[in-house]
Formats: sequence, structure tokens, C-alpha cells
Amino acid sequence: DAAILRRDVVKGLLKMKLLPRLRYILEVWRPPVGVVDCVLEVLGRVCRHSLQAASEVCYCPRLMNVIFEEFLPLVWPESEASGSTLAHGRPQPLAVKLALLLCCAGRHLAAHLVFHYKLMEVLIRFSVPQPSEPELGLPASEAHDMCVWSLRTWNVLLGYGLGTNAFRDTYSEFLKQFHSLSCNGVSELDAPQAERCAAILELMGSAVNVAGVTENDLRTLGQTTVVG
Repeated sequence: DAAILRRDVVKGLLKMKLLPRLRYILEVWRPPVGVVDCVLEVLGRVCRHSLQAASEVCYCPRLMNVIFEEFLPLVWPESEASGSTLAHGRPQPLAVKLALLLCCAGRHLAAHLVFHYKLMEVLIRFSVPQPSEPELGLPASEAHDMCVWSLRTWNVLLGYGLGTNAFRDTYSEFLKQFHSLSCNGVSELDAPQAERCAAILELMGSAVNVAGVTENDLRTLGQTTVVG
């Protein structure tokens, strides 16, 4: 293990059971939000290393369960979403970013998250309402990050032929958001608004590209063997 660690830090840490240790920290220790963010950043760095490393993250026993149940809930107490040092039971933007990195690593990983962890429900929950709407009940910066990372993740899924029906059902909401953001001109947008506008535009562009694919090709794209 020491020799592997010298040659490749990520591969060496994986051999030393890094992922079960990180899962234990999240699942049993339940640390404050700063530590949770550090753990999610480390997991994201592992996903960027290689497809094999990303697969180990995705299929590590109970790890994704903890991520989705604790850090990507669809409902949460409003009192837990504002100014709390507790991370568990409330949405964490870096958890969406981790899902994005896993989806970027490979289509089979994206399909695994969609079909086993209801990723589409998460993306709809955080991208369809505008971040400024009280419905989310999150601080403005967190709501913005949740929205933008969700839009980018959905964009990747569309490239795989996943999430097309959900987009068809919600595209009118994205059109409303885009019109609301751009009605006064792009030059009038602040940085977060411009970032969200760009993410919506990219998502709609991907949807147009998918619409140009034949139905048979799209069905082939959407057929994925899910492991686990």
C-alpha cells in the first residue's frame, strides 16, 4: 500500500479503505457542516481521478444512501435550513456537485444514481423553483449553488438520454426563469443571475440536441445496465 501511495495518492488511499472510513465519519460521527464539506470535497477529488475511482465511490456500500438521505433531502425543517452548523438532514450544495462529478465520470454511474437514488427528483426539487422563492427555505447563496449544480447535472444526464421526460414536463418553468432573468438584458444581471441564466441556456440547448436524435437512438441511449 505504501508503494502504491507513493506512485498514486488517490489509488493508494482507496486501497487503504478511505471510502468506508469517510462513510463512517458521515454516518456515525455526524460532524458539523465544515467537516461534511471537507469530506464531500475529498469524495469529489476521488471521482475526478478516474472512472474506476468514481465507480468505487458510487458503489461503496451505504455511501450513496448517506449522501442522498442526509445531504440531498427533498423536504427538511425550515429551522434547519438557515444558519445551522448541522449538515445532516438539510441540502448541501457540494452533495449535488458530487452527483455531477459521478455523472460526468460515466453513463452507467449516472443511470445508477437516477434509478437507484431518484436523482431526477432531487434535480427537479432544486432547479425548478427559483432560488429567490421562499419555497426552498435556504440561504440565498446555498439556494443558488443547489440550483446551478442541479442544472449542470441535468445537462449531463440529457447527453446520455436520461431525464428527457422530466425536462419535457418542466421546460415551461425554465422558459419562465430564463425570461425573468433576461428580460432587462444580460448586461443587467449580477454574477449569480448570469451563472444561472447560462446554466438554463445550456440545459435548453442540450434538450434541443436530444430532440434532434431519432426515437430509436434515444431509446438506445437511455438503455443502461445498472449494477448493484
